[in-house]
Amino acid sequence: MKTEKSCGIPELSAKQKVMILIALALVFFFNNGDTALLSSAAPTILADLGQAELYALIFSAKLLTNAVFILLSGKLSDRFGRRNIMLIGLVFIFIGYLGGGFSKSMAMLIAMRAVTGVGSGLSFGLGYTILGDLFTGKSYGAGYMVQMASSAVALIGGPILGGVLATYLPWSFCFWTLVPMTVLAIIFLMAFCPNYKIDAKDSKLDRAGIVLFALAMSILLFALSVVGGFFQWTSPLVLGSLLIAAVLLIIFFVHESKTERNIAIFPVSLFKNRAISISCVGQLCMTLNSLCLLTYILYYVQNGMGKSAAVSGNVLSTIYIVSTLVGLFITRRMGKGNRYGFWARFTVLGESAALLLVVALLKPEMSVQALIVLMIVYGIFASVESTAFIMTAQSSLSPLRMAVGTSCLTFIQATASLLGTALGGTIINNSGDFIKGMTNVFLFAAIITIVGAVIVCVGMPNKDYIARQRELAVKEDEKTA
Repeated sequence: MKTEKSCGIPELSAKQKVMILIALALVFFFNNGDTALLSSAAPTILADLGQAELYALIFSAKLLTNAVFILLSGKLSDRFGRRNIMLIGLVFIFIGYLGGGFSKSMAMLIAMRAVTGVGSGLSFGLGYTILGDLFTGKSYGAGYMVQMASSAVALIGGPILGGVLATYLPWSFCFWTLVPMTVLAIIFLMAFCPNYKIDAKDSKLDRAGIVLFALAMSILLFALSVVGGFFQWTSPLVLGSLLIAAVLLIIFFVHESKTERNIAIFPVSLFKNRAISISCVGQLCMTLNSLCLLTYILYYVQNGMGKSAAVSGNVLSTIYIVSTLVGLFITRRMGKGNRYGFWARFTVLGESAALLLVVALLKPEMSVQALIVLMIVYGIFASVESTAFIMTAQSSLSPLRMAVGTSCLTFIQATASLLGTALGGTIINNSGDFIKGMTNVFLFAAIITIVGAVIVCVGMPNKDYIARQRELAVKEDEKTA
């Protein structure tokens, strides 16, 4: 049978790893694809349930609860086991999908989306953590190639599947179609993934930190989810929520800085490692830019260039297809060569140049062919914008810090998605003209990417620094384990 690696990480057979990879591929698929699938069915849902003013909450409810629980998942999995926490997350997702299909009101549907977000938060970040735990050496890059491929299939196929289901079947099947996938992932994890825990000297939970973080982020993300669509930034509700959230976050960070590293859910000392801190900055900037571009390029093609929804969908699909194909090639090279810093610079510099070209050249009279060329350029450099930073961070982490460090990166990604939605809507609403507003959003994306590029290029350490940080972390863990 299996032997134990350091810190409780099990040695698995090739068959076990393959089956776990299939389960993780399913997790990445429906965590990325359910929103894309739901977008296609949204008009049918609104026609049936009404209350179009609550439409945005169908999406933001999941983002909100996802962001809150994604950071907590790391420490909870250290304490209760990777598989158990992921299984709990999948049960929440199962309930969310099943209940979403049975929803008879917009309020119930939004509630089910929030339940789905809890499950997504508990399972999505842990998918990356399990990849970092179990797939080391030559298999590290291969594990991330599976993640990238399954996510791409979801993003490309989700809208198509959603459109077909909404056209020929009741919209409920847009949720129910994902239920068997959830069940299959649960079965595979229970059968093939041991519930390994990360050994630590003190495995107590940071209950005060959990409460402070959950309160602060719930209030902050609520404000970000309603600003622009329901309230202005100057609204007393928004300003009051942001102030309360800021105070709670300050208290939280002070508390975490005084809490032992083995207990804290957000160990501040972790960010002394430049591979972690710079990766977080890069992840924030790249997620903001991609959300702004990928969200509003659809509207620009339809409303600015006067093209059909099918044409705009083809433009977006081009980005995903190019990103996936190039990303699979680069990810394999990253896993073999450990040149994570090089590829992090590749993505930030390339995306900066591509977005500057978008801002300079994008005009309503531009041909679709020219726009697709621009999107191909962007897709090439965006191919590893997420994996480059997560793999960089994980390469500098010891097994004891893998879950918490990875959850920090995925938390940044989730929060940036909500922040980008709020900022994009605000920029458009304050631009007077919708087309000009979308151009301003693309300009904002370019500026934030350039800022990120400067920080990443100057601050990202080389592979020797990353290797030393991992060695130091392992030695520290040996003293406290």
